Amino acid sequence: MGRGRKVAIIAAALVVSGTTAATSAMASGPVLSVALPHTIAASGNYTGVIANGLTVAFECHAAASGAVSVAINSCGITTGGGAPSIALPGTAAATAGTTNVPFAPFQLCWTATATFVDTATKTTSGCTLLPSVAGVPSLVGTGVSLSS
Repeated sequence: MGRGRKVAIIAAALVVSGTTAATSAMASGPVLSVALPHTIAASGNYTGVIANGLTVAFECHAAASGAVSVAINSCGITTGGGAPSIALPGTAAATAGTTNVPFAPFQLCWTATATFVDTATKTTSGCTLLPSVAGVPSLVGTGVSLSS
């Protein structure tokens, strides 16, 4: 097996195992370094019920592989009502709320931040789609955001 093939196999193994640095098995071989990506994914969902207006239950969550902490900085309905912000050690966080909204199109929007071991931070934000038929709001919505 040629030296180039050995290096390629070692590099592939490092990516699969998540190892950030290693030396090849050959004493004179190069030092390989694989940078782990800093990414965060977040999403939100809501379900509405028509009862004395429109009552909406919603939730937002975020996850970041390799993060030391994840925060949901904001999670709320654009026509009023928000969930508590939350920051947790580890790779995931979630928050939820319920609110009454006007009978008009609305969105659920969120912002989330991850902090990594090397102190790098990544933020992502997004909103659910704004589906409505003849101005009547959708009773179910979902959306996803990703930062890399």
